[in-house]
Amino acid sequence: MTTANTGLGTESMEAFSILEHLNELRIRLTWAAGGIVVATILALAFTVDLLQFILQPYENSELVVLGPTEGIETFFRVAITAGLIISMPWLLFQVWKFVEPALTKEEKKYIYLFLPTTVIFFSIGILFAWFVLVPTAINFLSTF
Repeated sequence: MTTANTGLGTESMEAFSILEHLNELRIRLTWAAGGIVVATILALAFTVDLLQFILQPYENSELVVLGPTEGIETFFRVAITAGLIISMPWLLFQVWKFVEPALTKEEKKYIYLFLPTTVIFFSIGILFAWFVLVPTAINFLSTF
């Protein structure tokens, strides 16, 4: 019989009721949302610099605002996206802490390989999108 070491105490997984599982999920979702909020607040301090970095491939272009709220929307959209990217390791950790008690020792071995690999591949995906896809998309869309 496996034991779970969560915020609910050390109990048998079989003894968890559906409400206890839902409570644990609520706790993990709250921590994950808190991580996103903290990362987004941190990203707000650097959003102007991020916008300038994002505009670099456009060669001295400026953002065009077509509506009264579009400027602030873009500002916060960049901050929230950066917050999600920054908080991704924390989100994966919260998913892990929710799933971990249900896994056997043999299954946990694979997670220790999966988690760092996921972060590495996520980072590689971001770099690929920025250095390969964005220039191609900008070239195509600017000549369309």
